[in-house]
Amino acid sequence: MPVALEITEEMRETGKWAIISVRDEGPGIEAALLPKLFLPFSPGPNSAGLGLGLYLVQGIAKAHGGTLTVDSAPSVGTTFLFALPVAHDAQAT
Repeated sequence: MPVALEITEEMRETGKWAIISVRDEGPGIEAALLPKLFLPFSPGPNSAGLGLGLYLVQGIAKAHGGTLTVDSAPSVGTTFLFALPVAHDAQAT
């Protein structure tokens, strides 16, 4: 199953943000699993992992003032958005 990675910039009320989008066109994530997706030790069905990856990535995003969100629909796929504010010093270049 192919995975698309896209890096873009977005202007928000608080300034410029860097957005990393990871998207697939797989079966999607069941709606019942979405509320637990970012909790520690919550692996999905058929997962070989410990259920820590998304929890850790969300913590990294929050530690830098950013966000990690997910949008998923059955038979359409899943998109994760990792968004971070661009530092004011970096905006000058």
